[in-house]
Parts: sequence; structure tokens; C-alpha cells
Amino acid sequence: MTAGVGCAASDDKTDAADSGTDTNVSADTDTDTDSNTGDTSGGDTVKRTTIKRIQTGKIAEDETVTLTDVVVSSGISLKGDGFFIQDAGGGRWSGLFVYMQAGFDSLYLEPGFTINVTGTVVEFYDWTQLTVTTETAIEVTGSGSVTVDAVDPEAPPGWEEGWESCIINVGAAEVTEGLNDFNEAVLSNGLKIDDLLWEFDVEAGATFTQVTGPLGYTFEEWKLFPRSEADLEGY
Repeated sequence: MTAGVGCAASDDKTDAADSGTDTNVSADTDTDTDSNTGDTSGGDTVKRTTIKRIQTGKIAEDETVTLTDVVVSSGISLKGDGFFIQDAGGGRWSGLFVYMQAGFDSLYLEPGFTINVTGTVVEFYDWTQLTVTTETAIEVTGSGSVTVDAVDPEAPPGWEEGWESCIINVGAAEVTEGLNDFNEAVLSNGLKIDDLLWEFDVEAGATFTQVTGPLGYTFEEWKLFPRSEADLEGY
């Protein structure tokens, strides 16, 4: 959800290990500016921007934009319908979920790839996403580093919004409720873990020394999406 937007949600179910951990928390001052690309969509010039400007409400919903050299921060979802990206360096407001419509069967991405991607900004039940309609809208440009930010899940209410779709580490946790019918489990810090990216099997009482993953918002709940076994460390 963009900054200042309220909460309400739906479930849109989307593996890989992270390539590094940063614990820096970036300042919220936005010094980025938008520019126009040479690309067109329906005859209109497409705006080049950053994830942070999308997440802080500088870009309107339904606007078509291009993000350049953003870092792929997860593999493609189990359903094959999306993946996570981040502005290089991570920090608050740096993450975004890319939703892919049908026809992406030949697309291959992995964490650490850098890409240019053009799509439309969408609030999917208050989860901010970039909807991409064609595979040609995604161009691999090189490689980078996935940033993992350490976050306190017991911070005052509202901490989650700035970390939406970012790769975060919430420290140690215990499973207080085992898998439900939607393959979700509840952690002792109040968050759920969900199998959007990787299918896991955990039981109540299981403990982890570190829990990592992108943070998303579905069915009016904040959830972490582990990308691989490495994101549930110590199990």
C-alpha cells in the first residue's frame, strides 16, 4: 500500500536465497525525481521512476512507469504470477511486488538479477503492485545484491507499511499455530508465514533462529513469504 493508504486486502498467492544482509534503515527524505523514457504506451510517454516514489504516493494509481536497474529480490511465485523487486540498497519503501498476467512461461529470473521493467501501478486491495502485461516489458540488465533489512516486529503498530514488499529479517521466532488450510502458519511475533514463493512444512512449537522474507499484505493481514529453506534459519 502506498503511504497514507488504509488497510484492506485479498490473497494473491507468488524461492531463492538472499545474497547479503544489510541492517541500515534509510532516511525517508525523497530526493528522487521522475524522468521520461523514450518508450511509449498507447502513444503516451512512459515515466521513469523509483519504487520509493511509487510506495510513498508520488506516483498515481493506474499510471504506467518504468523502473530501471531494480534488483530482483525473490524467485517467481509458485503460481508463476509474480515476483518481488527492490531499489538497490534496500531500506524503507524500497520493495514492490510485480504481478504478471498470463504468458510469462519462458521468463527466468532469480534474486540478484537487475532488470528494467515497465508496468502499471495498481493498489490490489491496498497492496501496491506493478502489473506487467507482456514478457517484453521485463529486460534483464545485469546483476546486483539483494539487501535484507533487520526489522523489529514488535515495534509500535504501523511499522509494516514502510516495509511492504521489502526483504526483512525479523529475528528469532516460534511457530504458535501450525499450517492452516491456506498453508500459512502463525509466528510468536504475530506475523504469518505464507507459501507464496516456497512450499514449507512446519508444526506448532517449531523454532527459528532467523526468519526472513518479503513482507506482503493479504486478507487484511501482514505476512512474510519465505523464499527458500535459508529464510527459515535454524529449523
